[in-house]
Formats: sequence, C-alpha cells, structure tokens
Amino acid sequence: MGVRHVVVVCESSDAGQTALRDAATTAQEWDARLTVLALAATERPSRCCNLQTTSWNAEMRRVAAEELGRARTLLQGADAAFVVREGCGRHAAERAATELGGDLLVRAGRRRSRRRTLTAR
Repeated sequence: MGVRHVVVVCESSDAGQTALRDAATTAQEWDARLTVLALAATERPSRCCNLQTTSWNAEMRRVAAEELGRARTLLQGADAAFVVREGCGRHAAERAATELGGDLLVRAGRRRSRRRTLTAR
C-alpha cells in the first residue's frame, strides 16, 4: 500500500522550502494528493481582553495565508490544496493532517525533511 495523500507543513525557511519540494516530489512519485498546511498560532479568547485576542488571531491567520502564498509560488502551479488550520507545533500538525485525511506528514527538519506516516485514529 503506497502513499495516497501527502500533507506538508508550510514554513518560511530554507528547511521549510526543502520540505515543500520533498513533499511535492513524493506526491508526484506516488500519484498522491498534496496538501500544503499552514498553522496559525491562535489563542483562545479570554474574558477580559477579547479585542486583543481577536486582533492577534486575525494577524496569525494573515501570516499563515501569506506563507501559503509563498508556497504556491514555490510550487509553480502544482496540483495542491492549500489549507490554514489553527494551532502550532508537531501535535497540531499531526492532528490537522489526520483530519485532512493525510497518510504521510512532511515537516521541516534541521538537515532533511522529517516524515511521519499517519494512521487512522
């Protein structure tokens, strides 16, 4: 059984660009779907400063959307879905990738892309 759906976490760094290219290559090799995922580090609204939280969350979503724009440019018209989800870190990426139906998650690593096979939970 091969890879059917590759999800790559979008990150604006050299390592992030490498992960994006690796994921696109893997998706092409397996004739799999490709989803580019940007995480927006949002906060839960509080009881007092809700306006600040709302502004912060809007800015984080805007930054995530900009990262997806750079990813679109880097992939130069490749057949991919581009998605923003709330959260940050490895666990948020794994949860979002699983929810999206991905079976392989690719993230930026220090020396090379990190890959994690996802299982249905």
